[in-house]
Amino acid sequence: AGVTEFTITTPTVDDALKEDTEAYEISVGGVDATGTILDNEATPTITLSGSEVFEVTDGTATGDKVKGLVTATIDVALSEDLTITLSSGDTILIEAGKLTGSIEVETSRVDDAYDQGETKETVTIDSISNDEIDITNKEAVITIKDDNDPVSVTVTAVATSPKIIDVDTEFGEATGINVTAYDIYGNEGTLSVVKGTNHDGFGVLGKTSGSGDSSELGHGKNGVSEKIVFTFDNDADSLDVAFAWRHNGETAVVTFSNNGQELGYAKVSGGGSNTDATVSYYDIHGNLIKSVQAQGGTDRVDLSYTFEFPDENGNPMAFDKVEFSAPGYDDDYLINKISYTEVIDPEITNIDTSEGKVTFNIQVDENYPPQGQAKAIVLVNGFEYEVDLNATGRGSLTVDAKDFDDLSNINIIVKDIVGGNYEDVEETSDSFDLSDSFKDDLSSTDDQIVVDEDTSYTLTETDFGELGKDVVEFKITELPENGTLYYKVTKGQTVIDKEGNTHVVTEDTTIEIAENQVISLADIASGKVTFTPDSNSDEDGSFKFKVGDEDGNFTDEEYTTIIDVLAVADAPEVSISVGEPLTIVPSVYELPKGSGISHVNYEFSDGTRIKLEPYNDTKDPTDPTKYIQAIEESTGKTIVGYEIKGGTKIFDEYGNYLRDVTSSDNKVDTYEGPTTQTDTYVFGSSLEYSVDISAALTDIDGSETLSVKISGVPEGATFDSNLLVDEGNGEWSLTISEDVTNISYSDIKMIVPEGTDNVNLTITATATEKRDNEDEQNFETSTDSDATVSSVDETQNIVFSEKNTNLVLTIDVSGSMNDKLSLAKTALTNMINKYDDLGQVKVLLTVFSGYANVEENNSGSVWLSASEAIDIIDDLSANGGTNYDDALLNVIDELKENPAPLDGDTVSYFVSDGEPTYGMHYEEEHFDWNKWKWIDEGWYRDGNGSRLTDINDSIVEDWKDLGFDKTYSVGLGTNELNSYLREISQNPDDDVIIVENANSLNDILQDTVSTSVEGNVIDNVEGGDGNISIDTIKIDNIEYSKDSFPEDGLSINGDGTLIFDFDTGDYKYTSQSNEFENDTIKSFEIIASDEDGDSTSFDVNIVIDVPETNSNQNILDIDGDIDLSELPRNSLPENVNQIDLTNDIVNELIIDEQSVEELTDNENILKIFGDSTDKVELEGNWIKDNDASNDEFNVYQGGTDSTSNIKVMIETDIEADI
Repeated sequence: AGVTEFTITTPTVDDALKEDTEAYEISVGGVDATGTILDNEATPTITLSGSEVFEVTDGTATGDKVKGLVTATIDVALSEDLTITLSSGDTILIEAGKLTGSIEVETSRVDDAYDQGETKETVTIDSISNDEIDITNKEAVITIKDDNDPVSVTVTAVATSPKIIDVDTEFGEATGINVTAYDIYGNEGTLSVVKGTNHDGFGVLGKTSGSGDSSELGHGKNGVSEKIVFTFDNDADSLDVAFAWRHNGETAVVTFSNNGQELGYAKVSGGGSNTDATVSYYDIHGNLIKSVQAQGGTDRVDLSYTFEFPDENGNPMAFDKVEFSAPGYDDDYLINKISYTEVIDPEITNIDTSEGKVTFNIQVDENYPPQGQAKAIVLVNGFEYEVDLNATGRGSLTVDAKDFDDLSNINIIVKDIVGGNYEDVEETSDSFDLSDSFKDDLSSTDDQIVVDEDTSYTLTETDFGELGKDVVEFKITELPENGTLYYKVTKGQTVIDKEGNTHVVTEDTTIEIAENQVISLADIASGKVTFTPDSNSDEDGSFKFKVGDEDGNFTDEEYTTIIDVLAVADAPEVSISVGEPLTIVPSVYELPKGSGISHVNYEFSDGTRIKLEPYNDTKDPTDPTKYIQAIEESTGKTIVGYEIKGGTKIFDEYGNYLRDVTSSDNKVDTYEGPTTQTDTYVFGSSLEYSVDISAALTDIDGSETLSVKISGVPEGATFDSNLLVDEGNGEWSLTISEDVTNISYSDIKMIVPEGTDNVNLTITATATEKRDNEDEQNFETSTDSDATVSSVDETQNIVFSEKNTNLVLTIDVSGSMNDKLSLAKTALTNMINKYDDLGQVKVLLTVFSGYANVEENNSGSVWLSASEAIDIIDDLSANGGTNYDDALLNVIDELKENPAPLDGDTVSYFVSDGEPTYGMHYEEEHFDWNKWKWIDEGWYRDGNGSRLTDINDSIVEDWKDLGFDKTYSVGLGTNELNSYLREISQNPDDDVIIVENANSLNDILQDTVSTSVEGNVIDNVEGGDGNISIDTIKIDNIEYSKDSFPEDGLSINGDGTLIFDFDTGDYKYTSQSNEFENDTIKSFEIIASDEDGDSTSFDVNIVIDVPETNSNQNILDIDGDIDLSELPRNSLPENVNQIDLTNDIVNELIIDEQSVEELTDNENILKIFGDSTDKVELEGNWIKDNDASNDEFNVYQGGTDSTSNIKVMIETDIEADI
């Protein structure tokens, strides 16, 4: 009792683990206490270590990355796992209670064939799971050493032959190289050849800069070089070139390309007899790669030197094209000789081939190209060679074939590679048998060619079998029986004819090949031998041949080339012609009793319908047209067609016909009633065309069949030939027997519904081969077409109604106008009055001589009435010089200040008799030291009033910008005025009028007060084949062609002027109101045709409406033939009570009831006067009123109703037709 504190001792275990602080609790007698256990171990220290390793597998370059072991160690074990993350991304785990852990880490070192020596890679700690442990500067070093992986080497051997191109080479043959010359304009040029000199060579024919000969390759005066381009069939990496005629002051450039990509160029310059030339190589950017010395520049034939275009490592690059050029002025030269090396193959060449060689190609493993310079140590035939390797590990060694004792057992050993940074080199050896490459091989095999029927075939060297390498020519020993072999020969060539005789060809030509004809392989390779099968034949055949060498030795064995001719369909001949249409008015069939017509549908021009029912026998079903007039009068609409419907169940309540009725657009309805009888009712008119067709096979040996179709047939059309079958969609087929090779039918009748426009039929003939047609595609088609030409009449209106005009008159009153002024006053006065007659007129009057003045009325207005202007003009007098500029300036200023007052056209007249002797110029404000005064800004006059001066261009521009509707520039005098007046005219060709005789001024000015209408007649023509042309134009019953139509136009029955362009179809008719007292219709007829000769004709009608003040009893004058029923109703004049055909020419007039109603007033009475030769056709329902007719007029009443008030009174001398 009384104890307030006490101590309890708890035993612990001392271990080697680094642990965290631990806490525990005790309870004594209800008293709680907490105890703490502290660790007595220090914080661990960590270390890293790396291993020493070798590349993966000794003797093999695996290409894999090398791995090294990294170990982590701590000096005090932990009670929990420790995770260490390395810089390589790998992790090491040291388990609880342990001191070490390790992991394999992948290094960047690759196991390859290169000598990399000893390398080290460092690994550090990125993070650790126990942050009390210090990881600063903790690292492991992995040491990697080389193993021994030798690089592999492969060796190939080929027989090769150097080739030489020089002045004796026949270019254009199959040489394995293509040579093209280009002139200084980039066009393909002519290769020149210089022989028999001390500078033989070839160049480009043409004149260039400097003193060079025209045969040399030179530089043009236009800065462009001539060029010679060599294109190789196979890549080359070196080219030996000997220049000629290049002295040491001239430069040659050789540009290298491969696969269309320019590699760079070499420049050859300098040199001489005792001095080497310099060859400098440049990349495509002009950077110098290297320079080498070579003999050259002797101005004769230089020694050859080797062009090898180097890559960045100095190794030769492959190229397939070289281009020779001359870079500057006076650079010119020839190429004496080029040599290069090709692998031996059957020779198709005229290039000289020297003694054979063996070329060994050495290639290091392409995965391990040399690093830096490398060369192979090679042992061949007991001799050791050093072979430079390029950047890809490739090198070649060429040895003369004669140096080998046994070409069947050629041995090569690659002993070592010096350089390249390889660990080791795998010694390589190989043996080759090239004995066959250097033996004479004069042999071939049989072959086969496939030729299309009727198609020439050009033979190639492969068509003569698999040729031995020594074959250079052929002897044709047996000719084909199914065609002909042809040979293109040149002048001077020796050939054998059919009889075996030899001849020297005197000119380039093509001959038939005869038996035993000898042909070179080069000629065959260049396409000089062709085979043409017999015409329209697919018979197979063959020819035989022997092969020969360059010495003319031929084999005893014959070889055969089989000729397989494939049948090919030949395009057939075909034609079609469609004639002009004829209108057929069919009979209307009377319906038999009991046929049961239910109703008739009438169609209006606006697309609506009216149904007339019941329509039974009592209503006389034979002629539904009897009810048209009554329906039109009651509805005010025009009926354009109708349909008869039979039976009682044909239409529903909406007037739609049901399925038991068939109908077509040619207005033929077929009713299939309850009995077996079928009734057909035809109404309306049809058009009948005459159609001619023909088709024929080209190949008539029986191997082809013929078929024919016609397309574009209008819907509803029928033919009168049962051989034509409707296939639908406007296509009809012609029934033809299989053995028929040609057809020809004339005057087939094709009937189409009236209203069918622009018939365009196409005939297609097909020739189908019976042989070689497994895919059913062996056929040929031919087509022909013919389109009819149709046209519509045209109507234009000229209305001389009230017309307001703003007149801008600019009048010359200079001294030279003195004797002409009185005539000008009269002409201007009459012209103003004429404009005044047409409507309101206002006049801006400017008069000018030395200066210009704009006239004003008493109120100060510049826009004068007609009378005010005439009064001022009457008082004008002439004096002074001529100043166009000031006149134009005054008008410009006034129109800007006082625009035209009337709503109408603004028309300008500029009248002068002289060229300008004064002008105007503009000056800025300045001090004139000569006059010792300030000059204000403004316009000032120049000139002296006697010498000519120019018109100010800026004033003219402002004048033309005023926007006149029409301008006239009138010159009184000679054509010397023309240039000045044209300068101030908006449209000089139309606006300038030169009046040489002032007495005619009045008439000329009156003629300008006119109205015109224009159009284009081509727009009236539809259909046709090809372009439409205008053949003739008929005016007043006289036909004019392009050659006979006057250039300045024609009047129509003495009135107006018609200008017509036959090439474009444009026309313009100009007239004046005072030419006509009455409303008038002027007409002319156009005859046009298409390229096939199909023609059409149509009328152009010009309706002239004269103001009532000028009209005499509302008479309509008609010149020419006209159908008033076809004219647009809104174009007809109104309140006409007389038509006058009197004009001493034959006129034909067609008129219907509606035309009379449109023309006349409410009385609907029209009188027609004319000549005895005129004719009037009354279209529609007319009857002659004998009671009203008399000696002066025959009277006709329109319509079927006796109460109709439409009447036409025709003079008895005129022929009338109803």
